[in-house]
Formats: sequence, structure tokens, C-alpha cells
Amino acid sequence: MLALSGNEILMDSNGELGPIDPQFVIPKGDGSTVVCPAQAIKDQFEMAQDLLSKNPKDLPVWIPILQQYGPSLLKQVDNAMALSRELVTRWLVAYMFEGDPEGQAKAEKVARYFSDHNLFKTHSRRIALREIKQNDIPLNAANVEESPKLHRCILRLYAAISHTFARTGAYKMCENSQGEALKRNSHSLQPPAPRQ
Repeated sequence: MLALSGNEILMDSNGELGPIDPQFVIPKGDGSTVVCPAQAIKDQFEMAQDLLSKNPKDLPVWIPILQQYGPSLLKQVDNAMALSRELVTRWLVAYMFEGDPEGQAKAEKVARYFSDHNLFKTHSRRIALREIKQNDIPLNAANVEESPKLHRCILRLYAAISHTFARTGAYKMCENSQGEALKRNSHSLQPPAPRQ
């Protein structure tokens, strides 16, 4: 979602975007949790409704499945899916497609594509630049490999950030065009050294 709020996306052949479909953490009866895509929860409710309308005798099979969901979950699922599409559409219109007379339609197409769990089947699906172009998704996305100097600079920056994350307690870094930066560090307590 953050990448889709920019004016342009720069990617190379290793770059990837991912789906924006909301995920829900659902507690299980044994105290553990499972992460479920919002669309899968909605689809399961609709499947149960359809199957039970045809064969109400199957209700005992569905009761344990449906009992794990809270009473407001279906509405929360609808709201979360609508919100992710709404935010991405708004950001695309405001930034990437600013001033484009077809900006609203383009933004809605992009948001529908990236939010379609049933298309991608998993939230961790890699969406490469090649796939975006093949599916005629109207993103301002450029292949940075076509500009070797810029590509080298980005690879060096990536290496520096990766090294920082691997060697320090940093887990998040952001910097804007005015040179203002935010860096988040994890704070772990080190056990005291043994006494001699």
C-alpha cells in the first residue's frame, strides 16, 4: 500500500510488489491463532450460507467452523476490504495520477487488481513488474535497469540498508526529500556479564 502512494514506482527484475488484501488474526480454541485473508473469510461465510440453504442437515458440520468467528467479523471484513481499496484509490488519484483525466478509473483498476485475494491466492504473492505490464495495470512503474547509473545507486542503497538492519537494532527507516529521517530500533536487554 505504501508503494502505491507514490508518484512513480521504480523496480528492477528482482523487485516485487504484493497484494493489499487485508488479513485477520483469528484466535483458535486451543489458544493459538491463524492469519486469514478477509476475502477468504467472506467467501467461507457465503459458501456456508449457500450450502446450508440447499441442505440444512449439514449445519452440525459447519457449527465448529463458524463458531470461531465473532459476531461482527463479517462486517469488519467488508469494512477492511473497502478501506484498503479506498485508501489506495485515493492515494493514486492524489499522487501517481494527479491531473490525469482518467486518474480515477486507473486508480480504481489498480486497487481492484492489487486487492483481489482470489486472483493472487495468497497475501505473500510476488507481483513483478513484468506481471504488472502483462496484465495492463496502469501504474507509473519503470524498470530501473534501463538506467544503469540509477540502478547502481539503488543497489548500493539497498546494500547499505540491508547491512544496517543486519548489524544494528534498526528495524525501520524512512527518509523524506527534505533529508528528515526516522529510524526505529528494537531494544533488547542483554543479560549481565557473569561475575568473576
